[in-house]
Amino acid sequence: MSREKDWSEAAKYYEKYIQIRENELNHIEEDSGTGEEKPNNSQNNGVSFHDQYEIIARLATLYKTGGFNLNCNYQKAGRFLLGKCFLFLRERS
Repeated sequence: MSREKDWSEAAKYYEKYIQIRENELNHIEEDSGTGEEKPNNSQNNGVSFHDQYEIIARLATLYKTGGFNLNCNYQKAGRFLLGKCFLFLRERS
């Protein structure tokens, strides 16, 4: 028995990953008990920034293409590609 493709679930996990990485880059950690953000003293977790850009590009492609329980959304695709990449690049310069 194989699982059905569900790009809406994939998009949800990609977005969560991006949020976690943004919090790490900004040294913010979510308190699992309260859901509140608190300062994070850890440094880069070893995941390269290049990998983050690939995830953002994949997410944008999912939204651009649509299908498998995910509606095509050009506005969201553009927002991820342009907005998030711009912010990451600006932080690194």
